[in-house]
Amino acid sequence: MQTNIERALVLTWEYPPRVVGSIAPHCESLARGLARKKVAVDVVTFDHWAEGITKGTGKDRGITVHRAANPISPCTSTLTWALTAGVELERLAADVIHAAKGKADVIHAHDWAAIPAAVALRHEFEIPMVLTLHSTETHRSGKVFTPYLDAIRKIEWQGTFEAEAVIVDTEQMREDVVEEYQIPERKVHVVEPGKRGWINALLKQYREAMP
Repeated sequence: MQTNIERALVLTWEYPPRVVGSIAPHCESLARGLARKKVAVDVVTFDHWAEGITKGTGKDRGITVHRAANPISPCTSTLTWALTAGVELERLAADVIHAAKGKADVIHAHDWAAIPAAVALRHEFEIPMVLTLHSTETHRSGKVFTPYLDAIRKIEWQGTFEAEAVIVDTEQMREDVVEEYQIPERKVHVVEPGKRGWINALLKQYREAMP
């Protein structure tokens, strides 16, 4: 097991200044926390209005944000948008890894929209994957089952199956994920964001994910 995490690749569908919900500020706090621990952080995200690369300064020093737009517009549904944008997310993240000469210790994906790209990168580059589920489709939609919602559930299941570790923020969420996706309890870990020591807890999961 590797003891030091030098570079982390964070995949998220929202990141400031593009803020849709709670994932963007969470990932910003995560990136800043990792950078304070001397981890080089590459955030790969979507943004139609601010494509390109931003190197952080000040409290964002050590963080590089890579933004890509979805080449398909308009999309007929959120699922279509996520899958087509995910191709760009994977392409951009692969460029980041190649530019770093393959040096990335962990891929940390956030929620279902980032899962297809993260899984592809995990296999292509043999980099361990950690997945944070901020919610599940069942939490968002209730126990409503349609082909559309089931497609998203299947993406979530794939992420929980492929990831070396799954991160949630409450014990109830942990129980729900284990029950719904039938994954081993030992694979799902509760890390409460913002709580004292939460970055160290995530670094522990990153290290344990290493071969």
